Amino acid sequence: MDITLYFIIVTASVLGFLYVFRKGGNFIVYEDINGAQTLKDEEFRIEGKPDQILKNRRFVTVIEVKSKFIPNNQQSPYAGDRMQLAAYMKIAENHFGKVKGGYVSYKNRSFYVPWNWFLKRELKRTIRQMEDAETGKQMKVKPQKQKCYACIYRDRICKIAK
Repeated sequence: MDITLYFIIVTASVLGFLYVFRKGGNFIVYEDINGAQTLKDEEFRIEGKPDQILKNRRFVTVIEVKSKFIPNNQQSPYAGDRMQLAAYMKIAENHFGKVKGGYVSYKNRSFYVPWNWFLKRELKRTIRQMEDAETGKQMKVKPQKQKCYACIYRDRICKIAK
């Protein structure tokens, strides 16, 4: 490659980067494609591969894409999807800096979920409950026919659904 052409390409790339960065534009800093690295958080003992993590000079945004639809009258994401996003936001905070929030994106609409102390506390409580369930500790359960039918624990450890 001609040195002049190489210099022009590098200069254009740097100028483009500086323009977007100065404007506060988002950059993809992580994407779950082609064997992406699993990200971990030692404090909460969780790991995962968020679909996409965006960063600008002020904060990080996590995006979780779902392959399902959500009813139009639904006011918030499904609880499990919200908790999955919360786990990814905790992981992203550990790796990329201050997280402002994230999006759960269904086929027909998206929901913004802010990352705050309340959601962090709820995530910690949920992880503790999951750990208790896996160690055989008796759990408070509110059986619901539809949820119990689809639950992965129904045949393994749940005594209520049997």
